[in-house]
Amino acid sequence: MRKIFLLIFIVIVVNLPAQEMSPWSNIRHSSYTIDNNLHIRSELVPLPDSYTEFFYSQGSGWMNQNLVNITGTTYEAVVPVNPDETIICRYRSVIQEDLDWLEDLFPDLPDSLIVMMPGYLPADDFPPPASEMAHVGDDSVGEIPGDMPEYLDITAQYFSYSETRFYTGISNNDTGFPTGPLTGPFNIYASLIINPETAVTDTVLYALIYAQIPVVLNPGLYRFSGLDFDGIQRIGDIEHHISGNNLTMACSINELTSDPYFGEWPNMSNSLSFVPITMRITLAMEVDLVDVGQLSQMIFEQYIIEPFTNSLPELSEVEIDVLTNLTTISLTYYDLDGNFPLVSEVIIDDTQTYQFFPQSLDFTMPVNYIATFTGEWTAGQIRFSDNAYEMVTHPIVLTAEDELLPAIAEPVITLFPNPFNPAKGDNRLSISVDSPGGNDESLLEIFDIRGRLVYRTITVTSQQEEANVYWDGQTIQGSKAGSGVYLIRYTDRTANRKAASKVLIVK
Repeated sequence: MRKIFLLIFIVIVVNLPAQEMSPWSNIRHSSYTIDNNLHIRSELVPLPDSYTEFFYSQGSGWMNQNLVNITGTTYEAVVPVNPDETIICRYRSVIQEDLDWLEDLFPDLPDSLIVMMPGYLPADDFPPPASEMAHVGDDSVGEIPGDMPEYLDITAQYFSYSETRFYTGISNNDTGFPTGPLTGPFNIYASLIINPETAVTDTVLYALIYAQIPVVLNPGLYRFSGLDFDGIQRIGDIEHHISGNNLTMACSINELTSDPYFGEWPNMSNSLSFVPITMRITLAMEVDLVDVGQLSQMIFEQYIIEPFTNSLPELSEVEIDVLTNLTTISLTYYDLDGNFPLVSEVIIDDTQTYQFFPQSLDFTMPVNYIATFTGEWTAGQIRFSDNAYEMVTHPIVLTAEDELLPAIAEPVITLFPNPFNPAKGDNRLSISVDSPGGNDESLLEIFDIRGRLVYRTITVTSQQEEANVYWDGQTIQGSKAGSGVYLIRYTDRTANRKAASKVLIVK
């Protein structure tokens, strides 16, 4: 039995990195397009030898939709929907794990970790429709010991939840889930649920168990404490249902999480570990671990889009800065429905189109957008739309007040080295600003070629004419800036004097 618990703690250790982050973030959606599609975007963490899938449901089963890379780490799924129905979305990431060193102890242990949003069930009926159970992963067929029956061979697993219950599903390589005769051997089918933030310190885990061992074990919710089989205690009831080769079990969320050893729920990571196992026990209580399902981490995030009547976005605080040959346009975008724009552009002199880029991705709040371009121009039109067919427009005209031509006393930016390679040792870019009569406070910003903010700092220049800043190539998102041209922009916030320069990053 100690072998089983050692396996469980390995599962916990494997899952711990997933607590630090979701492989997806900043989930957002557009309005309904003219053909009733929703565009759903998120940022995906690039992980080697791994992939992420997107699923959605409108009450008739989970459907998979391809994720397409838009730019950088931004991916999009285009979902055909019924605007009168609620849509429930979830992500599932498969992260490859190198567990070769454990093969001698646990042959055929799964070599990947599943991190996913479990399926949310608006209804709380048991058993739930099989199509509404969220698929966690498949398990190899035939890896169990040769003397064990095929109904102990796990082939797939599922996990969903409602407002009051956790639902787990196990599929096997046979039909039915026999528990064994009165004289044994006895079969145990268990869905292990672990709070990774308390299990290691308290040596505690929980299981929904389907079994019939007279006096000892019957279907229920159990707590395992310590590393011995004697530490098992029944803490609640479960519901169970068998249909062909599928076993569905459900337990009360409150009954599980109110156990004094469970820990706080929701926990800090808002996650639970889940893995199904099958076991065989003799009448003499000799235990064999037969099969182990996929190692998985359930992150309890909900992304639910209720039906809505679209309100077009509002544009405000449009500002134009022209510095020599470089134009920067900034504005504030707000959408009452929290939709992101499918169109965000400025058309200059009816010939050139430039894109706006958001400075944040929480569209429940006003979002600042910036566009930059070079060259002379006289007039333009800003266009935004959250559905790609109804446009909110704002005309712009270049005026004499917009033209900020350099004068003798304007700040001067000196960059060294240029080109700059942040990946070379501790190399840093020195940004020196000579600002005659520098005033109270200045702002230094770095943008990429598309106008997206990469770095920002405030420097105090009231006591010195020259301000020095060092940039190590780290972006405000915590990643390394890629190769390319970057714009350095300096603003004297009191005197409204500006300067700009460019740096080339090479790697």
